[in-house]
Amino acid sequence: MASIVKIIEAAAEAGASGYTFSTHPINLQILAELKHSGMLKDDFELDPVLPYAQGYVRLANEKGMSGLVNETLSKLPVLDRAKTVIETGFSALRLDPIGLMKSYLDLELQPYVNVKPENSTIRSVLLHEVVTDLCLGLRNVRMLGAFAQHIREKYHASPGFVTYNLVRFVEVFRQAGLALKDITIMTPFNSIGYQMSQSRQSSLSKR
Repeated sequence: MASIVKIIEAAAEAGASGYTFSTHPINLQILAELKHSGMLKDDFELDPVLPYAQGYVRLANEKGMSGLVNETLSKLPVLDRAKTVIETGFSALRLDPIGLMKSYLDLELQPYVNVKPENSTIRSVLLHEVVTDLCLGLRNVRMLGAFAQHIREKYHASPGFVTYNLVRFVEVFRQAGLALKDITIMTPFNSIGYQMSQSRQSSLSKR
């Protein structure tokens, strides 16, 4: 981990303005170390990608669902933990998927907000492609729109989406009347069209 911290600090000194990372537990330690070192320049921008899907699957397999919930909650301060449990419980009782989604976002993101270096800002919060592309396939625009609204209102950051299907993403957002200009999109662009769905030509036409 120390070598990763040194690389980020060296990159910042060389002009890098931000760090995009998954919500893997090691990145929580990295941010804490960067905060402790005080080496980052002012206005260093952070772009977390969530959820850390692989980690949740592993924890659920190892510790069961109750163990998964307990370990995730343990990352939060006591007051934040209690608030999250109450909000999640009310959403579950109301069978409110949007409320559950918001509670989950706060549960995963808040530890990184709490530990981030003081001179850094959360520029955008990006939804992992596992969730984004599933919502696109199901045409669940309501969930994507609610995610974007929550990130803007609570974290004052740009909502972001990771997708391997830029063409479908743009089509769905435009058909739903959702703005594209104020969001961040992470998607593959390369000369051979690797992971560019539906095709390199169609993806380039949507830029």
